[in-house]
Amino acid sequence: MSIWHIYGGNRLTGSTQVQGAKNAVLPIMAASVLAGSETVLHNVPDLKDVTITLRILRHLGCTAERDGDTVRIDSRGMNRDFIPHDLMRELRSSVIFLGAILTRFGTASLSMPGGCELGPRPVNLHLDALRALGVKNFDLCFVCIGSDFASSLLITSMLKDMGAARVVAKASQDIHAKLLLRNGADDVVYPERDSAERMATRLSAQNVFDYIELTDEYSIYEIAPLENWVGHSIREIDVRNKYHINILGVKESGVLKPLPGGDYRFTGNEHLLAMAAREDAKKLLRRI
Repeated sequence: MSIWHIYGGNRLTGSTQVQGAKNAVLPIMAASVLAGSETVLHNVPDLKDVTITLRILRHLGCTAERDGDTVRIDSRGMNRDFIPHDLMRELRSSVIFLGAILTRFGTASLSMPGGCELGPRPVNLHLDALRALGVKNFDLCFVCIGSDFASSLLITSMLKDMGAARVVAKASQDIHAKLLLRNGADDVVYPERDSAERMATRLSAQNVFDYIELTDEYSIYEIAPLENWVGHSIREIDVRNKYHINILGVKESGVLKPLPGGDYRFTGNEHLLAMAAREDAKKLLRRI
């Protein structure tokens, strides 16, 4: 093993280049989204964390380029308020974007950060900042982390502890929904499942152009009128009593006419927005 002996007493002269600090540049890069214009940073170290931060900025819709030790960020095109889990997990300090995105858009969706395993690095300072911003003053908070259930559960619980009035959480399984509701969520949504059900309904019934489920029994269907309705009015056909549906609107050439009166005559070119029970809708769709 080499041993170094250092003897002082001699005056040092010369110059050295001080490299930019990662812990200084990363928060500045995150804060650049607040500018809504171009930000230019010099003496930026060439590190993996900086590269990942540039990827996050590009995902958010910013222009982020590096030329040597200079980084240019233009946040005028920023159009997203969320960072996907696959980016969050690559960088421990990715949570620094939370306050900046929230300030820019009024909403922010982030999972728990990942990165290295060198000791604990809690996010309590960021949560304290949210408390200072007044999370309890927001009417509604969405937790949109379906792929990382542990983070979703933790954030849902924290939001309620911070005084959030209403929290809606995303779930991908029924067991997740039960646990979210038990840990503070006021409501749970299944966007992927709901989208799949809507698509299945549209594809299984040829004349259903769109579909919104209201309850297990009642839904709103966008359908074409029956051929024998064309030229007749709603009153003449007696739609409500004969077919047990309520026509909420008529859409033609992209224009919606809500709540048509009994004198409205079907042209055959329109789509109807009809509310009906599931069984009544099936009977009607067999006729179309």
